[in-house]
Amino acid sequence: MNETSGRKLIVAFLVRGVAHELATALYEKLKLDAFHYGHGRGAGLLHTIAVREMTEVDLLSVVVTEAQADEAFDFIYEAGQVDRPGGGLVCQMPLARAAAVGLPMTLPESQSEPS
Repeated sequence: MNETSGRKLIVAFLVRGVAHELATALYEKLKLDAFHYGHGRGAGLLHTIAVREMTEVDLLSVVVTEAQADEAFDFIYEAGQVDRPGGGLVCQMPLARAAAVGLPMTLPESQSEPS
């Protein structure tokens, strides 16, 4: 994904423990492989700072083409159960810049066995 014109970035804040399974499903069902997921912690703005409870969440970022954007967004929304109370948040935006980084699918034969 060197060329970013016509690309979208989908970012999802999900219930802790959901992102890994969702990323696997994105790859298996939609053949999307330009994603990253991790974990974070935060608090809502409904209470004063003194009584805010920190919540752990999963963060999932996916780069898609404009043609894939609606299908991927809907899939993340439904499979990530964002539609339920406390289920998270999903947003989509045009992708301004990105750097493509790829790993080889297999190691060269000389590096595949330990010495």
